[in-house]
Amino acid sequence: MKIGIISDIHGNEHALGKVLDHCTYMGVERLFILGDFVGYYYGAKIVYELLKGWQVSAVRGNHEEILSALMNKSLSDRAVIRKYGNGHLVALADLTEEALTYFIELPQSLEIQLNGKRIFLCHSNPWHSPEYIYPDTGLSILQKFGQYSYDYILFGHSHYPCTFSMNGVTCINPGSVGQARDKFSLASYSILNTENEVITFYKIPYDKSKLLAQVRQFDSKSNYHRTVLER
Repeated sequence: MKIGIISDIHGNEHALGKVLDHCTYMGVERLFILGDFVGYYYGAKIVYELLKGWQVSAVRGNHEEILSALMNKSLSDRAVIRKYGNGHLVALADLTEEALTYFIELPQSLEIQLNGKRIFLCHSNPWHSPEYIYPDTGLSILQKFGQYSYDYILFGHSHYPCTFSMNGVTCINPGSVGQARDKFSLASYSILNTENEVITFYKIPYDKSKLLAQVRQFDSKSNYHRTVLER
């Protein structure tokens, strides 16, 4: 079975659409999504609709938790806009009750048994701290992954793709579909073939012009929303 590993879509329906097209072309049968469907950009409603036709196993990220905090008023609109722009508020306005419930009630982590392998899905890391795991993260941190008795640990959050092995645990960060922060800012995801256990990383180009137009509409004062897309 070919599994598409996706993370950090961040409301970027333009990137997700191209990634899903590529998944179809590659014969992907199932998606594992590692959180942050929402935040930064403005297509959360379309993201939800695009994924409806797929078999999806997913966990929540910190941006789904921000969405929940906005809903229960434990976090102010102003604080979120200052740090992340208007993407969360657009999501709250656009999403149906069904979609909102889906996103905010996603589990923090999932353990999946597949073809005799134990696969753990989380957003940032299996010990659930907010720290980022980068390709150049120090060995003392990476060694923590080897303390878990899984065959695979899948995580996102940093927006930088990487893979490494610790004590027989294969760890995969597919990078970010919606806001890649490495060179060229292409939509990033990976495929795990469970038959031969080959992991392949992909960088998918997409037309950013419509997304940049949305940035000008909703977050015209934010340099970050624009410049991260233009790397």
